[in-house]
Amino acid sequence: MSKRRPFSRVDRLQAELRKVVETFLAFECQIEELKNTTVTHINLTKDLSILKLYISHTEMHSDRRILEFFGSIKGKLKNSIGKNIRMRRIPELQFQIDNQLKEAERIEQLINSIS
Repeated sequence: MSKRRPFSRVDRLQAELRKVVETFLAFECQIEELKNTTVTHINLTKDLSILKLYISHTEMHSDRRILEFFGSIKGKLKNSIGKNIRMRRIPELQFQIDNQLKEAERIEQLINSIS
């Protein structure tokens, strides 16, 4: 009888990948504009081939500009993942802006305008 783990391999890898990404952004990233960004959550596909990073940032730069900055560090970030996590293949990185905070603020403003 095999003992089932409470989390799947994807869940465990997502947790490790998030730590590596956050450490990279905090200590290794040399782009000053990315210092005020946060990875709100990540999503690793079941086949481990794609890692989507959802980014939140301050309003200092446009969403397009932030995505350009992340595109410029993609190789260094993949290198950092490869050094810190043992995987056969490093997943392809995809960056998306997380608009949940902006949507929450918009909804709050709508509710306040009704009240």
